[in-house]
Amino acid sequence: MGTGHIPIAPIGFFLSGAASVITVDLHRRIDWSLTRGSLEWIASHRLEVEKLYADIVPKRVFDERFAVLIQLKNTPQRFLEEAGIEYLAPMDAAHIRLPAKSIDCHFSNTVLEHIPPVVLADIFTESKRLLKPSGVAIHFIDCSDHFQHQDKSISSVNFLRYSKNEWDSIAGNEFAYCNRLRASDYKNILSDLKFEFVRFETSVDTAALKRGCVLHNDYLHYDPEDICATSVRVMARFSDSGYA
Repeated sequence: MGTGHIPIAPIGFFLSGAASVITVDLHRRIDWSLTRGSLEWIASHRLEVEKLYADIVPKRVFDERFAVLIQLKNTPQRFLEEAGIEYLAPMDAAHIRLPAKSIDCHFSNTVLEHIPPVVLADIFTESKRLLKPSGVAIHFIDCSDHFQHQDKSISSVNFLRYSKNEWDSIAGNEFAYCNRLRASDYKNILSDLKFEFVRFETSVDTAALKRGCVLHNDYLHYDPEDICATSVRVMARFSDSGYA
């Protein structure tokens, strides 16, 4: 979910042995030139890439799939077709035209923080519908102030000082929007939908925690470690699925 300009995650799933991959995005952002460059880089760094997958996929499978990548590295659209990667965009991730209980893994990487909370609930409701009984939802969420990625003079949670109206005036557009949800908010959304957590891990900015943070009133009720959580790694399954 959230293909972006380069379908790196789908390529990774292919090399991992996935039978098929469906990647969706709200807008059609894929850049075929950048994708070609990524495929060419992977093809020319085989030893480095192979080490990443050594404990994930049998070598025979990796070799077969890497051969496909090498052969089609200069034609990314054909590569996706041969790799069984289906690109659906524009596509609303809350209403994906797939059968119920048809996927093994619902995955995103640094995507959920850019989605409004009410839409997140709809997306995870759709995730419940799509996941097989043994399926899992796996997501990496960047809870930090993304402006701090370029401006190291501000705190990783600097954006929590602003009111909703102030933040909307700063970042209320499709390129800069972040929902500013804290780790506990994501946990509550999933718990309310009866997901159970296999793993729920947070990274905390200990420096910001020690210094203290300037917070808007909307964030004063959060636990300090929750405020200073800059990322979340979650693996969850739908508790009514019968998976044990």
